[in-house]
Amino acid sequence: MEPWLADALNGATASTALQRSAREMLATVAARSFEALQEADMSLELLLPPDETPLDVRAENLGYWCQGFTHGLSIAPGDPQRLSGDVIGEILQDFSEITRAAFAESETAEEAEVAYAELVEYVRVSAQLVFEELRQRHDESGSQQTRLH
Repeated sequence: MEPWLADALNGATASTALQRSAREMLATVAARSFEALQEADMSLELLLPPDETPLDVRAENLGYWCQGFTHGLSIAPGDPQRLSGDVIGEILQDFSEITRAAFAESETAEEAEVAYAELVEYVRVSAQLVFEELRQRHDESGSQQTRLH
């Protein structure tokens, strides 16, 4: 089992049908997300509650999404420095702030919906940018190692 999957399942083994089903579902979501990110056409769709869900619940889940994205990057193999500084560091800082975001009491329902939609779009595009930046760094480090050997 992949380390990220074991972490997501909290170390559970695939000994029951429910655990196997959860493992398969998470692996499918991960594969589809990876495919969408590789397309580089900004087709990544965040797995969030539908629009009919109350806004506070959707906002809370967007925070959980950001938290999960950040956690996933932090447990991935590689030099932790790859996540600091420049674009990636700023995005991860923004994601951290989104996990604590709340709507202002003075906002109307319509203003809050617009703000939420803008946050979702920012997170979606930012996740794509992080993927592309890390892929570019990985490709560059691979070509540097090739030249050294």
